[in-house]
Formats: sequence, structure tokens, C-alpha cells
Amino acid sequence: MGLGRYVKVKAVMPGNKVAVIHELGKETCYATIEKQYRDIFDEDGHPPPHENWCPFLCEVKEGEEYRCMIYETRPEFCRNFECNKENRDQMVNLD
Repeated sequence: MGLGRYVKVKAVMPGNKVAVIHELGKETCYATIEKQYRDIFDEDGHPPPHENWCPFLCEVKEGEEYRCMIYETRPEFCRNFECNKENRDQMVNLD
């Protein structure tokens, strides 16, 4: 089971900042949408490429390559989750 389904956008703030909540632990964190992804992220939450994936996961090459829109400022729970191609159904973010 992937963790992405539990990552939600709580609020969008000035400066491309977002409040992120992890619904399992009720942890709220703050992150910044990276510059190259700001034009595709919207206040309703960018739709992830697949159901139950993190709302910050962005498809950059159709069906093959994905990137995290908040990678540099991603929350601790994301940093602790290991993503790899073998576990694509569990991805939260990718390097």
C-alpha cells in the first residue's frame, strides 16, 4: 500500500508554499513547489498520475518518468519513504 493516498494539500500560501498533511500521523508540514513545476500545480491539488499517488508527484515523461514537485523541501515522512521503480504502486516521490 502506498503512502501517497495519505498525503494531502491542506493549504496553498503565497510564495508557492503549501501546507501538507499526512493523514495517518496527522503531521502538518510546509513545503515549496519547485519553480519548474509551478505552472502545473493548482490550488485544488495537482492530480497525481495514478490514483492513490501523492498530489505532488508529477509525470514528466508519459508513463515512464515522475518527479516530486516539492523534492527539495519535502516533509520528513517523504524523506523516510524509499521510492524505486519496482515499487511504483507505492511511490510518494522520486529523485
